[in-house]
Amino acid sequence: MATIVERILNLLESFRGKAQVQSFLQENEVPYSGTWITVREKIEQGLESKKITQNELIALLEDIEEHGQQYIYLYDFDPAKAPRIKDRATFEKLLTVPERERSLDKVAVIENPSASPTLVSAFYGEQLKLKWVQRRSFRKPLGETTEGSIVTVKYQIVDTRAVDIAILDFAQRKAVLCVQKIEPSIRDYKKQLAELLTRLTRFVDAEAFASLDLALLMRRMDNKSFAEVRRRRYRGLDADGGLIDVTSPTESEDIYDGGLYEVGRDNYKGVVASQYVNAYWVPVKQKLEREIHTIFPYKQAVNAAVFTQRCTKSERDYVLSRIETIARGKP
Repeated sequence: MATIVERILNLLESFRGKAQVQSFLQENEVPYSGTWITVREKIEQGLESKKITQNELIALLEDIEEHGQQYIYLYDFDPAKAPRIKDRATFEKLLTVPERERSLDKVAVIENPSASPTLVSAFYGEQLKLKWVQRRSFRKPLGETTEGSIVTVKYQIVDTRAVDIAILDFAQRKAVLCVQKIEPSIRDYKKQLAELLTRLTRFVDAEAFASLDLALLMRRMDNKSFAEVRRRRYRGLDADGGLIDVTSPTESEDIYDGGLYEVGRDNYKGVVASQYVNAYWVPVKQKLEREIHTIFPYKQAVNAAVFTQRCTKSERDYVLSRIETIARGKP
């Protein structure tokens, strides 16, 4: 059986987060250059020399696996409607004995989880944070063949490790539910969200959650003067039900570049209702060093933001803070 360090290293490599791992090693004055094999050796040497600890390695794993490549659903949260988690002692009683031993105030590192969700982390403080891992699969198209009137479509079943997280903030009265995005494409994740909400009913009744409608943000992103994002694609309906669906010529361009979108908008009537936005949050000095790609499938879920890439906690938290602030009508 693999040791906990071996499991951590295997997971770090599978996330393709070598740059973050190397940055971590550099900060701890451990040699960091080289291939993954070399980097793994440097980590083990850093543990032996005590320049890094196993707990720091687990924290690094959490930072990488918990941020990005997620469907994030935003809610208002009413603690008064969540009496079963009103205090730590009451909450602890809701956990099974194995869950308390494995996950309470700690992280269980499970590299190859079962198909049933396993609670691997439970932290109770100003926030309640719960994390589950499970094996989930998706179908990867391999093509199709036609023989007479018979069409045969082939798929490969791909198993992957999924991490789902619930963060309930008592003081700020809001909640964030994160569902792992496991497929390369963007699709409807309502099934996984429903499963996560069902999982949460052991702790909190559904009445404690109210979806945060991102309508104000969607309107801002449709405005050319909103410079916090670069819009790759926008889809909406005008007052007469006319469909607007615009994609920029290249990934590096905004839909307003060249004026084509503005000319097209002249043909539409009344207020436009946003349905979908594909946008890149642009760098902000001392807050965001690179673009972060997000998609808002507003027609499918009014409170959903999809982070399509892995990112750091600070990157995701900054973008989420802007999403929430604008959606709540604040500057």
